[in-house]
Amino acid sequence: MITPPASSSAIASPIRRHLAAVLQLSKWRVLERLHTLYPRADFPDTNPVAKEQAEVALTSVTTALSAPAPLQTLAERFGLTEGELDLLLLSTALQLDDELAGWLASLHGSTSLTVRLALQLVPTLDWEHLRPEACLRAWRMLEFQANSSPAEMRLHLDERILHFLLGSEHPAEPVAQCVRPLPEPIPLRSSAQALIATIHQGWTAASSFSQFPIYLLEDATPVILGRLALEAMQSVGLPVLLLDAGKFPEDSLSQRELFTLTQREMLLSGAGVILLADRKSLSISQSQAINHWMEASGGALIICSQTWQCPPSNVTRLSLPTTAAHERESILRELLGEQAGSLNGDLAAIAQQFPLEEETLTAICRNHPIDQLRQACRRAARHRLEPLATRIESRAEWTDLVLPDKQKQTLTRIRSQLHHQRQVLDQWGFAHRSSRGLGLTALFSGPSGTGKTMAAEVLAHALDLDLYRIDLSAVMSKYIGETEKNLASIFDGAEASGAILLFDEADALYGKRTEVKSSHDRHANLEVSYLLQRMEAYSGLAILTTNYKEILDKAFLRRIRFLVDFHFPDLAERHAIWHAVFPPQAPLGNLHCEKLARIPLTGANIRNVALQSAFEAAAQNSPISMSHIAQAMRAEFVKLEKPVNETSLRELNEL
Repeated sequence: MITPPASSSAIASPIRRHLAAVLQLSKWRVLERLHTLYPRADFPDTNPVAKEQAEVALTSVTTALSAPAPLQTLAERFGLTEGELDLLLLSTALQLDDELAGWLASLHGSTSLTVRLALQLVPTLDWEHLRPEACLRAWRMLEFQANSSPAEMRLHLDERILHFLLGSEHPAEPVAQCVRPLPEPIPLRSSAQALIATIHQGWTAASSFSQFPIYLLEDATPVILGRLALEAMQSVGLPVLLLDAGKFPEDSLSQRELFTLTQREMLLSGAGVILLADRKSLSISQSQAINHWMEASGGALIICSQTWQCPPSNVTRLSLPTTAAHERESILRELLGEQAGSLNGDLAAIAQQFPLEEETLTAICRNHPIDQLRQACRRAARHRLEPLATRIESRAEWTDLVLPDKQKQTLTRIRSQLHHQRQVLDQWGFAHRSSRGLGLTALFSGPSGTGKTMAAEVLAHALDLDLYRIDLSAVMSKYIGETEKNLASIFDGAEASGAILLFDEADALYGKRTEVKSSHDRHANLEVSYLLQRMEAYSGLAILTTNYKEILDKAFLRRIRFLVDFHFPDLAERHAIWHAVFPPQAPLGNLHCEKLARIPLTGANIRNVALQSAFEAAAQNSPISMSHIAQAMRAEFVKLEKPVNETSLRELNEL
C-alpha cells in the first residue's frame, strides 16, 4: 500500500490521502502491465477485489476534497495528455512506494525508470511526449539524465512537482533564492488606488491567465511600488511571488532556467509575480534578463522600477504621480501630531519643497527630532539628483553679495515667488488653469566672475534648498536622443529633490536655433524644443548663466521669468567687495580698500587675490598686508594673461 509522508498540516491531509488513492490505483495498473510484459516473472498476483477497493477509496477521498486536487490542477493548467499524466504518476509512485521500486529493480537491477521501461509500462505514452520541447521536459517536471542511448536515459521526478502533489507551496530553490517577504499593507492615496483600478480592469478583461497584460510601475521607490503591486494582485484574488531582480544569476543559462521555473510556479500555484527591479543596482546581464521576462512572460507580471528605459511594446507603463503638496502636508501633520504646531507655519513650505513619498516621510518623522525635520527631508530628497550633477554647499548670504539695488530687488522677488509658489499655484488655482509657464526660471548674464554663481548660492542659502551645478559636458551627446535623455534624468531628479538647478555657461546648450541644413541641425533644434517644454513644466527654480546673452534663442528668453544682468563692478562696488572679502577672524594689517578698488578686478578675482594673500601672510607668520595683496594680485593678472600695471602694484606694495 502506498503511504505518502505524514502531513504536518491538517489542511494537507485530504490532499495526501487523495494522492495515495490515485497512486494505489496506478500501481495496480502497472502490476497488470508487468504481468502482461513479463508473464514468467515473480510478481504478486493481481487482485480484482483489491483494485475495486482502490477505485472506491479514490471516489471517497475525491468527494471529501473542498477544492480540486493538485494532480487535477497540474493536468489542467499544463494541458497534460493521458500518457504524460500516467508517466508522471508512475514517477511519483516510484518515489513513494518501496514495493513498486523493488519490482523495477528485479527487472534491470535498478530502481531508476528509463525511457525504454516507461514506454513499456505506460501504454498511453509515446516518443512525442518525451521530446525536449514537450510539456514534461520543457517545464522541468521530469529530469532526463543523459545516456549513450536516448532509450536508456533515466527519468527522475522533479522535487518541486513531488512537493506540489503532496500539497506544499514552497517554490523551487532557484526561485526561492530570489523571493522577498511580502510588504505590510498600508493605506494608499487616491492616485495609487487609481492605478490599482487600472491594473484590475486590464486583468479582469483578459480572456485567460496567460493573456494578462504585463505592467511596469515607475516613478516611486521600489518598496512603495511593491506595495501598490501587491494590492493590485490581491484585488483579483491572486497569491503573490515577490522577487528581487538584484538576486538574479549573472549567466544566461541560469537566467533562462530561473525564468522557466518561475513561469512554472505561476501555473502551479496560480500566482502573480511582482519583480522589484532597482535599475541602479542591477548589472547589464540582469537588466537584459528582465527585458526577456517582459517580452516572454505569460500571466500576471508587474515590474516595479523607478525608471526603465525602452521596455518592450507589449508592456503597459504606469507612473505613480508624485504626492501633491497638500497630501504631503496632511501626512506630516498626522505623523507629527501635536508637534506640528511648533513649526510655526513652516510645515507647508517643507511639504511644497520636498516631494517625498509617504514611506520616506514616515521614516524621517520617526527617526529625527522636530527641529531637524527640514534638513532630514532635504537630505532624503537628494538621492535622485546626486549622480547627475554636482552639489554646491551654499554658505553665501545677502551681505556677501555686492550688487546694485535693482539686481538685488530682482533676486528678492525670485526668493519670494518660490516661497509662495504653493499658495499661488495650488491654493489660488493657477496651476489648474494651465500647466505651461509655471516653471520659475531665471537668467543670470554677465562677464565671468561678476557674481552669478554667488547669487545662486545666496538664493539657495536663503531658501534652505540644495543647489546643483549641471555639467553640460556630461549632458550633451553627439548621439541622437542622448542629450534629451540626460536632460530628462536631470529634470526628473530635480523634481524629486526640490533643488535649485544651475546651468552654468548655458549658452552652450541654449543657443539660437539654426537654419536646418542637415539632419544634425534638425536634431539640435529638437533638443532646444525639448528644453523649452521641460522648462515650462519644471516646478522648481532653474538658473541659467551665460556670458553672452545676445546669442540665446529668443524663444528661451520669452519663457524666462527673470533676467538679471551682472556687470563689471564699478569703483564703489569694488570698494565694498574689498571691505567684506576678509573674514572677521583674519589678521589684517593696515589695508587701504579705496586704493585696492582702483585696480579693475571682478568680484571672483578679488576673492582669489584675498585668499592667495592670506596664504602668503600665513607662510610669513604675519598679518595680511598690502604687500601680500600686491604679490597675489600680480599672480592673478599673470593667470588671467592680462598686462600687469607695475606702477599701481608698486604703490600698493609701498603702503
